[in-house]
Amino acid sequence: MDLVKQGQYWGIIAIQDNFTQAIKNKFIEFQTDPATLNASSLHLYLDMTNQQVLFTMQTALINSTEVFLKEILSSLGIDPSIADPPIIIEKPVYGSLAPKFVNFAAPGMMISIIFFLAIGLTGLLFVVEKKEGLLERTWITGVTTIELMFAHIIVKFFIQIIQVILLLTFTDYIFKIEIKGSIFLAAGIIFLQGICGMSYGFLISSLCDEEMEAMQVALGSVFPVLICSGIIWPLEGMPPVMHFISNFTPLTHTVEAMRCIAARSWSFTHFKVWFGFVNASSWSLGFFIIAAIIFAFRK
Repeated sequence: MDLVKQGQYWGIIAIQDNFTQAIKNKFIEFQTDPATLNASSLHLYLDMTNQQVLFTMQTALINSTEVFLKEILSSLGIDPSIADPPIIIEKPVYGSLAPKFVNFAAPGMMISIIFFLAIGLTGLLFVVEKKEGLLERTWITGVTTIELMFAHIIVKFFIQIIQVILLLTFTDYIFKIEIKGSIFLAAGIIFLQGICGMSYGFLISSLCDEEMEAMQVALGSVFPVLICSGIIWPLEGMPPVMHFISNFTPLTHTVEAMRCIAARSWSFTHFKVWFGFVNASSWSLGFFIIAAIIFAFRK
């Protein structure tokens, strides 16, 4: 127990001295008094601070206990199927019988990574140009704000393509995360979320005059969005208020669409998929228009 308290072990199993006899009394003589039930049980003292480790330990212990009970019943000439739980998990509609947390988190992480990288491409762009006087000189030559922003998007367009290709390559070949749906559909929604990130970077650039201000705004606004978007924690597990708020973030519906493509092999005809594209496009257009208006007023 002291080793668990010191963090060296995740838990211990306490077995009663008369465990074997109690098992026989319970399954052969059908004794169900509290003393027999207590002696025939494994008593676990766990460090339950890590949900994933806890879930893995519980699954392993339950499976091992079931195998042990079947062996005991077989040795006593009793049909071991009596130890089977009254639940039969059939072939999954989607996913596998041994789901992995990484398959749930990976689509959200891909979307958030490309979104954050895209903000970095444009978040400081106009801040630096304003400080060096390049922005004013560009406007004096007759170039409009919209033309300037589109020019930067076109230049960053090719960088964005490289980032998407590298992201999908690392996901598939390095981390071995399977995308069951169309790879082109997955690449499309990731790229579109990158455009959304670039548009948000333009908005940050339009509001800030110093590099430090832009970094603070980017970090201070992005991380709450990541937390509320169901990337790490499922939306169904959020409190009702947070669940409602999560519908109004740039990532939530795009992440859900990416999960549907990667895990369920859904196509563009499904509502969640095409709505994810619409959501990313709407946020991109909204950020772009607001940034252009702010630039126009601050000329």
